[in-house]
Amino acid sequence: MMKDLATIRGPEPVHNKLLYNQYGIITLCGGFLRPGHIDMIRLTINKKLKTQTMFAVWRIDPPWKPITKKGQGKRMGKGKGSIDHYVTPVKAGRIIVEMGGHVDFEEVKPLLQEVCYKLPVDAIP
Repeated sequence: MMKDLATIRGPEPVHNKLLYNQYGIITLCGGFLRPGHIDMIRLTINKKLKTQTMFAVWRIDPPWKPITKKGQGKRMGKGKGSIDHYVTPVKAGRIIVEMGGHVDFEEVKPLLQEVCYKLPVDAIP
């Protein structure tokens, strides 16, 4: 079980409002985003983003929290395991990506919903 769950519990106090007052993805519950999830978001958005009329702003930090794991077949004890990977903790109400430009919500909604379905946490566009 992962320790220090206080980084994902409760509502997000700071990054919970849209900067450009257009469109974005908001999390409904807390969780951890791995680097693969962040790459998936980046590739999905960049594939369908029209750079002449639209823009996207990242509102999350890169993975900074280390997650440790013991090797398979190791006995219990002998101290803390080595770092396995890094994650980004996300609280409920956090804005992950913000999109905008000269575009209607009907054009952006399928893209944002596709990203929401692929995320490991519950999110809405």
